[in-house]
Amino acid sequence: MKRIFSIIFILAVSIINTSGQPKAIPFQGAARDASGAMLSNRTISLRLSVLDSASTGTMIYSETHSTSTSALGLFTVNVGTGNPSLGSFDMIDWGNNDKYLSVELDTNNTASYVLMGITQMLSVPYALYSKSSGTKIGFRANIIQATIPANTTNNLQFGSIVFNDGNGMDSTGFTAPESGLYHFNVSVYWSALLACTSISTYLIKGASIVDRQLDYFCNGAVVNSKFSNQIYLQAGESIRVRMVHNQNPNANIAVGQPSIFSGYKIY
Repeated sequence: MKRIFSIIFILAVSIINTSGQPKAIPFQGAARDASGAMLSNRTISLRLSVLDSASTGTMIYSETHSTSTSALGLFTVNVGTGNPSLGSFDMIDWGNNDKYLSVELDTNNTASYVLMGITQMLSVPYALYSKSSGTKIGFRANIIQATIPANTTNNLQFGSIVFNDGNGMDSTGFTAPESGLYHFNVSVYWSALLACTSISTYLIKGASIVDRQLDYFCNGAVVNSKFSNQIYLQAGESIRVRMVHNQNPNANIAVGQPSIFSGYKIY
């Protein structure tokens, strides 16, 4: 059966820089077959390549990974820690031109890769790319699992904070320590929906809506609503994440899935 690849594409705004490892970008995905079923507990191979300027641009870096999917077909690899076949990850100039990630998948581990998609890297970590010469500001927080009633306004709450450079993040949202342009990412996993459902994700600055993402899902599997945006904040202004849906009587943020709110200051 032909395999397809569903890209979750969460590029965390942190970097990995432990002893003996280069800097890296966490990358998450979900492998499914043509019917939409998860490829569970399966060893797969990936080839990840960074393209310069455009989706058809010059390939400036490429690496391969061998990894295994979970029972839900999920996997995580770190871009920059694979087996390089072209270029050097440490030599990529993140501040010059847009960058795109090419994802190729081999489900049989025979080095026969199939191109699954090319996505602009909108979430390059602030530690790799930042126009700011001042304090580095960035955060990543896990969204608390919750049952949300239909057609009600609900600001999300945050539990464990993975990192909080600049101390702007708390359990209710992010408050800018400094004025500047900030990049935000929201990714929420929902437990299986009982009927076709519209889910709206809002970024709220103070009392005003500054952005909205509308998703419409019509399947009984775990689904992922996500989006990114850049917002200019004055020091002291806050961003909250709000969810509204129309599934009666309620919808549940999924347990055991990486629902996150993250962001960083660009300049």
